Amino acid sequence: MGWNQDAKATLILRTENGTDWNQVNHPARSGILYNVYFTDENSGWTVGADDFGGGAPIIFHTEDGGDNWQEQIHGLDHGGFSDVFFTSADTGFVTGGADTSAVMLRTIDRGENWTPVAIPGLTQGSTQIVKLANPFANNKKRIDRIDFVKANGMALVNNEREGPDKVDVWITLDGGQTWVPLGAPLEDGTAKGLELNDNGVAKIVGKRDGSPLCASVRVIPWELKEIEVIPSEVTLNVNEQQKFQAMGHYDSRDSFPVQATWSTTGGSIDSNTGLYTATTAGTFTVTASVQGSSVTGTANVHVIPWELKIIDVTPPEVTLNVNDQQQFLANGYDTQGNEIPITPAWSASGGSITPGGLYTATTVGDFIVTASVEDDSVTGTASVHVTSTGVLPNGELPDKFELFQNFPNPFNPETTIGFNVKITCHVSLKVVGLLGQEIAVLANSQFTPGMHEVKFDGQELPSGLYFYEIRMKGFYDIKKMLLLE
Repeated sequence: MGWNQDAKATLILRTENGTDWNQVNHPARSGILYNVYFTDENSGWTVGADDFGGGAPIIFHTEDGGDNWQEQIHGLDHGGFSDVFFTSADTGFVTGGADTSAVMLRTIDRGENWTPVAIPGLTQGSTQIVKLANPFANNKKRIDRIDFVKANGMALVNNEREGPDKVDVWITLDGGQTWVPLGAPLEDGTAKGLELNDNGVAKIVGKRDGSPLCASVRVIPWELKEIEVIPSEVTLNVNEQQKFQAMGHYDSRDSFPVQATWSTTGGSIDSNTGLYTATTAGTFTVTASVQGSSVTGTANVHVIPWELKIIDVTPPEVTLNVNDQQQFLANGYDTQGNEIPITPAWSASGGSITPGGLYTATTVGDFIVTASVEDDSVTGTASVHVTSTGVLPNGELPDKFELFQNFPNPFNPETTIGFNVKITCHVSLKVVGLLGQEIAVLANSQFTPGMHEVKFDGQELPSGLYFYEIRMKGFYDIKKMLLLE
């Protein structure tokens, strides 16, 4: 591959035998192509910039050995790409720079989509890089070369800065998912070529002080020895979560984060992120593995049984007529307020209730619905106030005048007062104070035979003892009630 800088035109040459070179037709007519990579005899990519100095990066792809090229969209609007490498037929990387930011893009679909790779301390992980007024300013970073041996990769970063230029080395041990800095093998030079081998040795070519440079750098033994899971042991309550991390150890000195695949013998874990959720009590093992290696790492998870603290019954209070029904629900909560699954057993002090919590009002009165759990002393309750529609439970009308005690009592701020009317008549029902002064008139009209109820709201009254009295067809009665704040 070459170019004609004077004419600002790209030039690609192809050979079948290494001796005879022929020019290949390419749609990029201006700018520069820095590198080319083929995954087989037909599929290849070229990368560069569409203009010298401050142009836009370009990626071209061919599927016919270079006879025809199609540009691929990547989202970066300035800068340039200096290298391209594919670790498989579908997965590849392009690298370069835009002003002061190094750039790395990754594809997993042969370049149909390119995604920025975020490397802390090196790349922004975005294609939205602010363009400087002077793109030739000092302190520029550019990933000039990238190479892989299986899942192990290395990137050379040229730093153009005030004073001598510097080359930094970044490596990956998990196919490009995670990158870590290794150091600066060249403190006063630039690198233009890179080749890795199976023994973890990188050959770097470039220049130093204006002279050609060829250096060998010991990177790291590629063989994965151990995976350390952090934390190695943890105790959780049911429903709690824990984020696990994996470190790969390659010899007695070197360890780097690895992109692990996660699994567990109990509970659930995100296979990509390592986020574990405790769903049931017990002792379980979390395992981290790395693609292409038989080495695994483990951690122990102890999930303690939940302690039931509260059973919340809803609705907590309800007023029904005879023969009405109400569905009750129960939720359990542990000591930390986390909801926990329970299977409640239902009972009622009056009326009837099914195992599923469906209550039926069968008689007038005030009753308690209770939810409990087997082998646990914690219970939850709800109050049920059953009134009449005017007919007694046996279907008959009242055979006497009668005034009932209010419910609830004490109350705040509302209570219910019930009474029986034997025959049609005028009914007067009043609330009075300790000195007999009239507080409220609750009824002063004609009532038909039957059971009746009225509400009294004491919200505007001070707390204390009050009376309510009734008069109807020669019947009189008075009862006490207590209003609390």
